[in-house]
Amino acid sequence: MDQQWLARRSARAHGVLLPEVLDAAGISMKQRRARVQSGEWRLLPCGIAVVGGAPVTFEMSATAALAAVRGSVLCCQSAGTVHGVDVHDDLIHVGLPPGTTSRRRGVVVHRFRFDKKDVTRRSGFPVTTIERTLVDLSPVLAPRDLRRAVEIALVERRTTFTRVEDAYLRVGRQGRPGTVRMRDTLARLDGCPPSESELEAMMLDLLASAGLATPVLQHTFEWNSLEKGRVDMWFPADELIVELDGRRFHSRLAAFERDRRRDQLALVKGLRTVRFPHRQITDSPAEVVDILRALTPRTNCVLDVP
Repeated sequence: MDQQWLARRSARAHGVLLPEVLDAAGISMKQRRARVQSGEWRLLPCGIAVVGGAPVTFEMSATAALAAVRGSVLCCQSAGTVHGVDVHDDLIHVGLPPGTTSRRRGVVVHRFRFDKKDVTRRSGFPVTTIERTLVDLSPVLAPRDLRRAVEIALVERRTTFTRVEDAYLRVGRQGRPGTVRMRDTLARLDGCPPSESELEAMMLDLLASAGLATPVLQHTFEWNSLEKGRVDMWFPADELIVELDGRRFHSRLAAFERDRRRDQLALVKGLRTVRFPHRQITDSPAEVVDILRALTPRTNCVLDVP
């Protein structure tokens, strides 16, 4: 066994002796127990070995917890620590999909559904995104601390209001701890949205500055015999509806189901719908342009010719 190789690998893992590394080094279970008994190594509460004498850090504990609970990601308080949210817990919190079973001392295992968009890598760890983390921390943080955490993430441009709102709409539900607290936080931070005409003018200016074609404005569709729908913008060549949302957060939340139903009716007719809240247009204009450019290839193909 190459001791220097093992030392390098453990150093990269914050002093943790990962099981797969020990397997690759050919160290038997008997040899591992002997090293623990001698004090050369020691076991953390989760059952993972670390280098003896190395100080226990958050990084060491997190690495060991992820090794002990396979397929997990850091979440809740531990994800908050990774993202720089001021929250402390001596235990490591990890997330697993529902239906999985795993228990380890010193590790809090949360079972919840999360999309691929909810998980990222930061500081070398698989971890829930800052948006999902803020929503998950809403039951833990006091209202003032939650608002401050969201404000800091927005000011430092680590996320956008639209992304936090999207995470809340996907995850938040009636009866879920922290739902009301997060809803009130977003409502307070939403600010005063522009008027419908101002928002339309902002979008048209954005399209023009990006060299994208002007859509048909205020087009009306007959969704069914009982309902007619006027849409903000319409790209007929690409069969794309664009809706601009200048409503305050509480109003958007109340209309969420109705908007989704309209989008479904449009989809039945073969029409796609993309919605842009005012925060996304003002805070992430480049993102809006990239989305529209990708969704309107027929409308804007002529403009792409040199």
